Amino acid sequence: MLNPDTIIRIAYERNPRIAAARHKLRSSEYNYKLFESEYSQFIPLIMDSRVQRGTEDSERITSGRLTAGLRKEFFDGSSASLDAGNETEWDSEGRSHNQFVEGQVEFPLFSSNRKLSRVIKRTFEENELHNANLNYVERVRTVLHDAQEEYYDLIARTQVLNTIRKYKERLESLLDEPWIRDHPADARQIEDEINSLDSDIKGWEVTVSSLKIRLQRKIGLESLEGFQIEPVPLGLGESDYYGRHYVEESTETLVERAMANDVKIKVLHSVMESAKEKKRLAEQGRWDTFVSINGGYSYTGSTTTTSRGRGIPWAWG
Repeated sequence: MLNPDTIIRIAYERNPRIAAARHKLRSSEYNYKLFESEYSQFIPLIMDSRVQRGTEDSERITSGRLTAGLRKEFFDGSSASLDAGNETEWDSEGRSHNQFVEGQVEFPLFSSNRKLSRVIKRTFEENELHNANLNYVERVRTVLHDAQEEYYDLIARTQVLNTIRKYKERLESLLDEPWIRDHPADARQIEDEINSLDSDIKGWEVTVSSLKIRLQRKIGLESLEGFQIEPVPLGLGESDYYGRHYVEESTETLVERAMANDVKIKVLHSVMESAKEKKRLAEQGRWDTFVSINGGYSYTGSTTTTSRGRGIPWAWG
């Protein structure tokens, strides 16, 4: 059954223009998530190795350092890392080992330029997402409006076609009346009117068939076969016609209702508020002000020949 409610549901589910807009919206959502993930990364394995040689008290010392750990970076520029490693030193007396664990936390203070630059970049991605949302809402609205407009147009023109057919049937019934036989001129006039109505009926049938095809295309159906079009009591010519309250309502009332309920207006309002917030943030700090806290714990060293324990239990900088 095709009625105003099922027209909306079928068009929303099957219209290819709505499906294309829906895919674009999902693509924008994924792009936005990808943008944030690029600035919020978790690196599960970071390895670092160094070898250096120096001279201390006329003694040549070679040291090597190997660390492995993980690091997490957040969108606002802060980061945290944890590493474990081993440091080895070689000299004339032998070799010593020193195992350690290090951690570091870094976060911006006040209004960091790094954070603000990322917020500005995110504003662009948010605008792209808002635009895709607006385009999707606009496309859904346009398609559903066009589909329902075709439906109501089809209903109205079908009623006109049925009215002309009923008028033709009444004229044909007049030709069967006994009195018409005594008035051949009146009979010919009725027959001419019937022939004229036949031409009008064919024209209206073509119009109705065309509207059915257009409705079929607007709602995304391959065929209307098997569907019954439910008529709507439009009440053409009556005082209480269909949709009368929309015509009688004032412009101010319609605008207030749109401002309160219209999805597109709500999205635009969200865009404006987001832009104001980004402007306020951009007018704040200009410099990178970071606090970096790192610490490490060194275990007791062990050597192959002699014992050397090196390292400070905790170091903060």
